[in-house]
Amino acid sequence: MTILETAIRYLELGFSVIPVDQKKVPLIKWESYQKQRAPKEEIEGWSRKWPNMNIGIVTGAISNLLVVDTDTTPAIVRVNDAIPESLLVPCQRTPRGGKHFFFQHQEGFVNRARVSEGVDVRTTGGYVVVAPSINGTGKGWQWIEGSSIFEVSPPDIP
Repeated sequence: MTILETAIRYLELGFSVIPVDQKKVPLIKWESYQKQRAPKEEIEGWSRKWPNMNIGIVTGAISNLLVVDTDTTPAIVRVNDAIPESLLVPCQRTPRGGKHFFFQHQEGFVNRARVSEGVDVRTTGGYVVVAPSINGTGKGWQWIEGSSIFEVSPPDIP
């Protein structure tokens, strides 16, 4: 599946999609996409303009997403330990070995880096890069088998 096809699938799931570069920087002024989703035709236009674009998903109410971003092994363990075994959570690996855990948006959380060591929270005012995007070193974001957001719906945060 191409980046464009995948971006459209994310849109069809109700997510606000934006184009980002290999350094995770938006290729557009993206603030308006916190309030409205780009239509399919606009995403197709971005794909023509930037054929090597990556996919960002705006977090918060617009996409009904809160993402816990872990950058270190201890942070991944802490978050995994806080999730009940019976709870299925969409999860992807990041190029540098971290993980993104996807939950439903919930009021009261603040978009903030370093909530604790190695843990960031992405919600209203933020965005995350998603699979199959690739960074400048050729490494990519990948959904963990059986935990793709196309297979598992984001639950409430425990």
